[in-house]
Amino acid sequence: MEDRIEINGHWYVREDSLPQPEIQIEDEMDLVFSRTCTFEDDKRLFTFDALENDNQELIMPSLSYCNKRVKDNHTIHVGDNDNWFLQLIERDKLAISQLDGEIDLESDREMLIRFLTELHERDWI
Repeated sequence: MEDRIEINGHWYVREDSLPQPEIQIEDEMDLVFSRTCTFEDDKRLFTFDALENDNQELIMPSLSYCNKRVKDNHTIHVGDNDNWFLQLIERDKLAISQLDGEIDLESDREMLIRFLTELHERDWI
């Protein structure tokens, strides 16, 4: 006779559980860490992102900007070059002229340079 079990007045045939597949877990996970710093006020938004390598050095930086004063504001990619960021901090005229068409307001350019300077002082650039 089959092995049976009663549950709530109903009889069932007892079945063995199916074997559970063994879960394979890799020894190491290949993780990529990143850091982000954002400055935002009611007029503008700057965001700096960078990946962090195994030595905790920041690589592949990216800077974006949003002018919040315009109706259809959207974020634009400003740059991704550490050397150019340093040139902006040093107020290099050629580097600043490359902001034309991207960040046209002088006040936003000044805030960008302050933002980059702060990142540089914290060894992000």
